[in-house]
Amino acid sequence: MQPRSALGVTVDERQRFRIAAISDGYPHYVHLICERLFWAMFEDPCRCSISSTDHYQAAVASALLGIEPTLKRAYDQATMKDTDGYEEVLWAVVDHSDLIRPIDAIYESYLQLMDFLEDEPLDRATFVNRLNSLKTAGFGKILVSDRRGWYKFRENITRGYVRLRAEDQGIQLALDVSPGPVTSTSRQRGARKSRRGTTVAQWRSTRNPTGF
Repeated sequence: MQPRSALGVTVDERQRFRIAAISDGYPHYVHLICERLFWAMFEDPCRCSISSTDHYQAAVASALLGIEPTLKRAYDQATMKDTDGYEEVLWAVVDHSDLIRPIDAIYESYLQLMDFLEDEPLDRATFVNRLNSLKTAGFGKILVSDRRGWYKFRENITRGYVRLRAEDQGIQLALDVSPGPVTSTSRQRGARKSRRGTTVAQWRSTRNPTGF
């Protein structure tokens, strides 16, 4: 942990790495999440100098409400057929710090994600079909690829928003950006099910501050 002398608070090390992973090199995300994190600490009825998990989760949820509308629209258009598994496919694409990834690596990330979510994965052929659909106008052309089967986001800034949406549902992507070795316990099984639909107000009403 590293103290922040200007504010007199410390941001948990794991949370700092998660913020870095979500931000993907864009200061906008760092500033937005940290601003909401510091406000969550400030508004905590219990005086605290170290950020807790509750503070961080509230910051992520609040950051989503303050994000650029164009990013939300692009994400929603790409995942509008959520029952067909497009959201999880999109998450798999950003499950690594590499800006461009091959199909094999993306599908491996997808299988791991579905295992943690305790959901049935799509077969490879269907998965590739979903991946290619995300390159079409109907899905906002959120992805692009070359003939070798390497995929990337058309706008790199969208990567951070995708990770932020997943983080809000309890799914930590890009675990290669980590303070320690990436292990199978780094994600919480079934976490998405318990976080879906939670609002900032709900987080604040159910918080149980640690009182650091």
